[in-house]
Amino acid sequence: MFPNRFVNFLTGTLCVITAMAWHPVSTASTRSNVNAWLASHSLVPHDGFMVSRVHEIFKDVKRASDSAVFPTQLYIIQSNSIPWAIALEDKNIILTSGAIDVIYSSEDSLHKKDARMAFVLGHELKHVIENDFSHQQAYNSFSQGNLSDLVASSQQRANSRKTLELLADEEGLINASLAGYDISAIFTGIGDADNFLEYWSKQTNTFSSNQHHTPSERIAYLKESYQSIDNLVEFFKYGVRLTHFGDHANAKVLLEDFYKVYESNRVLTNRGYVHLQLAREAMPVEMAYRYWFPDLLDLDSGFPVTASRAVNATLPLEAHTQLNQAVAVLKKALEFSANDIATRMNLISAYLFLGEYSSARAVMDNIPDWSTAPELHGLDAIVVMQDRRLKNPWDTFTLDILQRRVSEPDAPLNLIYNYARILQDNDREQQAQAQWQRLAQHLSHLPKPYQVMVCRQLADKAACAKKINSYAVKQLPWRLEIHPGDSINSRQVRSLLKAWNTKPVRSVSGIDATIYPDGEGNSLLVLDGQVKLVTIRQHGFNFVEDLKATFGEPVHIMQSGTDQIWSYSPHWSALVADNEVREIWVSQ
Repeated sequence: MFPNRFVNFLTGTLCVITAMAWHPVSTASTRSNVNAWLASHSLVPHDGFMVSRVHEIFKDVKRASDSAVFPTQLYIIQSNSIPWAIALEDKNIILTSGAIDVIYSSEDSLHKKDARMAFVLGHELKHVIENDFSHQQAYNSFSQGNLSDLVASSQQRANSRKTLELLADEEGLINASLAGYDISAIFTGIGDADNFLEYWSKQTNTFSSNQHHTPSERIAYLKESYQSIDNLVEFFKYGVRLTHFGDHANAKVLLEDFYKVYESNRVLTNRGYVHLQLAREAMPVEMAYRYWFPDLLDLDSGFPVTASRAVNATLPLEAHTQLNQAVAVLKKALEFSANDIATRMNLISAYLFLGEYSSARAVMDNIPDWSTAPELHGLDAIVVMQDRRLKNPWDTFTLDILQRRVSEPDAPLNLIYNYARILQDNDREQQAQAQWQRLAQHLSHLPKPYQVMVCRQLADKAACAKKINSYAVKQLPWRLEIHPGDSINSRQVRSLLKAWNTKPVRSVSGIDATIYPDGEGNSLLVLDGQVKLVTIRQHGFNFVEDLKATFGEPVHIMQSGTDQIWSYSPHWSALVADNEVREIWVSQ
């Protein structure tokens, strides 16, 4: 399925590198599964510098794309003949050592070579997502000598394949950029070639020219959209960061702009998430935080500890509207990736807020092995408690599992919270109080809104509030001299920005948004003339152990796809992936 786009922009998500070459190796390679290839080729060990580097690039690109939910693995095989890469029907990817040599043998900087490899792997991942294995099928025909079949097939589909391959190039460009690689490297010359695509085509001796446009046509197509793609990717990233810090209105604009050119599960899930947050903002706080739903951003909303425990059961109209929009967007996201857990968790949350318990149950039942996920046990219990057909919901397997799980010493805090609320809602006040007291012992490990909600259930609310206020906000010793809240028009800020000697990126959306990069990977977002957010990549914390040694455990850890966001205060957080601290985000 290829959705509508702006003219000259891509459609789906990722696609395979179009300049691959097919080369008869053995009859084993005609089978589209990795075991067949490994039966006739040696697997290159991970411990070599370049091979391990390529595997890390693969992880980055996979994380940035819609392929994160697939069990796809990269297998690098020993082959110094014509280099190539191919996506297999078992959803794995084969890359030859020769392909690595081709990309990394130039005299260019390492970061340029990495970007080119990210581009190649991004194309391959698209084939996996779309179940598009026409290259493998063509390879099979060629290696088996079925040239007449191959010619007939290619003649029938040449035009459509050319179009798809152009779109595939653009997909690789976007996802390499989303993964943090400098995609301008695709356009720079290598050896006697004017650009990477021309160089790769020469090296791989691309087999079927009627399958692809020429390198010059492909590069011209990419150049036309490169600047817009590169800019939009940066604004998309800031849309995610704004969402994390609670500026949902501006985040919504930036994410919707990006969606106009890049329709994918990831973008839709983020948009649905924003609608959930906007709905929460429109609710009374007691309704918004009554239960602890998964994958909802937990921010310090500033509501007082001593507020009433009474709940208005009527969902405000604005909240209802936002929740319905969230449901529509998240259901569309599932059309791209039916098994994406983050999308389903957000959809469950939307249905629970709407009180549509049977719909929440249906989504839950479609999550593979959902009963093994502790965070869903509490939600399952909420659904069961609302089932009017049950005379005694406490006498159910669901509540029995929840009670046994909560009784464990290491029970998740969100599970304890939901259990306490269920007890309280069903007139089991004494049992509920035991759980609220238990949560109070771990108050510093709760997100701020839930700290407040726990305090409201305790007899000595004032003492609990004092305890919350005593928690020190861990200050970040960062290197940038421009801070959130600074005016972009101040003399000091203007002087510093001039010293950066980089070109600002302006949004094409309806909001006054500009990104200022410092040339070293750091950047800041300016909204309406004021610095809103600073992103730091040169932060000095290579691994999470470094971060914890300096600041201790985060207040809250939020899962975002395969990444994690470690929140240390309402004003700064760390983006963590594969035990590495990728970015530090700082807000007002």
